[in-house]
Amino acid sequence: MHCILLSSSLQVAVLDSLSPNQKAELILDPSTGALENETLVKNIFISLLESPREEQLNEFFVTFVEVTKQENITIITNTAVRDTMLNLTLMALAPKFDVFEPKDFQLWFQVNLVVLLASFHPGRLVDIPLNITCESYNAIFTGLDQSLESLPPHLSQGVQSSLDALMKTFQRCSRPPALIVCKETLVNEKQLCAGFNSTQLKQQMSIGNSSEFLCNFNISEYACSSTTL
Repeated sequence: MHCILLSSSLQVAVLDSLSPNQKAELILDPSTGALENETLVKNIFISLLESPREEQLNEFFVTFVEVTKQENITIITNTAVRDTMLNLTLMALAPKFDVFEPKDFQLWFQVNLVVLLASFHPGRLVDIPLNITCESYNAIFTGLDQSLESLPPHLSQGVQSSLDALMKTFQRCSRPPALIVCKETLVNEKQLCAGFNSTQLKQQMSIGNSSEFLCNFNISEYACSSTTL
């Protein structure tokens, strides 16, 4: 792979022989230095977009997403490289947005483009058709909104401004509900209930409910009574 970085003519020759999956691996392989080489990345994307096989871009992103997840890559840090990748991808997708379904917008904005969205800004919204459904709007909004969670403050302004512009443009659509994820709290049941003797409570519960008696126990004691220590 190192030879691809030697000359433009060699780049073109080698890139033409690579599959979309191999091109994704090439970009993300640290040994090639591709993520710091805007020219190489641009040539890779041009080779994808100029291919007579339209599905090449989709195939590229299948591997691209897979590898970024495996390597825990949450953002392409080189601004020029990230801008180039996002620009060329959106340029290729724009003519298809008119026929995109919500699931298509979801795939691109919530999966494929995640590590590139730091380069998104309001100017890119001009490619989004004004007649998309609110479900499609929600898919785009959610993708941009979720990307803010992993972006440092100095890289989040473009995305935040895009969200504001998106809401103003699509006022007919309600804002997607916030995604609330409850954190799991791990509890050592044996340690928590070690000092509680549940015999009395279990006996009372087995012979019938007495509200006066049961109210003498708190929630923790009820929980411990159902735990096998």
